[in-house]
Amino acid sequence: MLFNVPTAIFQLVNVAILFYFMKRFFFRPLSDYLKKREETIRGRFEEAEKRLKEAEAIYERYREKIEKANQEAREIIEAANSRAKVITEEAEREARERARLLVERARDEIEREKIKALAEIKSKVAELSIKVASKIIEERLTPQEHHHLIKTAIDRLGEEKWLQ
Repeated sequence: MLFNVPTAIFQLVNVAILFYFMKRFFFRPLSDYLKKREETIRGRFEEAEKRLKEAEAIYERYREKIEKANQEAREIIEAANSRAKVITEEAEREARERARLLVERARDEIEREKIKALAEIKSKVAELSIKVASKIIEERLTPQEHHHLIKTAIDRLGEEKWLQ
């Protein structure tokens, strides 16, 4: 194989011309396209990072709001429990007071009934005593003694001793 210089120079010139046209019409547009693509990707990546930071900020705000809402819910529940306890204690106190008043009224009623019953018993005893006494007096008193007792009773009607 022989080395042919004009052919080698011709091939080198062809390669140089091919390289120039490839660089001008293929590599430069391809390089520009790749740079634009890189800038687009970088822009989208930066946009994605920006949105991620916004999303994290929004997430943090919502997390804080949820925590605040949970705290408020706990406070509301505690307040409701406290109020329920107060209401329960108040209801128990009122129930005890009503029960005490009912017992007191019942005792008063029992005392009144007792006094009434004793008065009835005294009245019945007095009636029976008078009946028994009148029977005894009827059987033992003579008509003269009977008139004397009536006259004495009429005479004493105005005296204080008799009225007592």
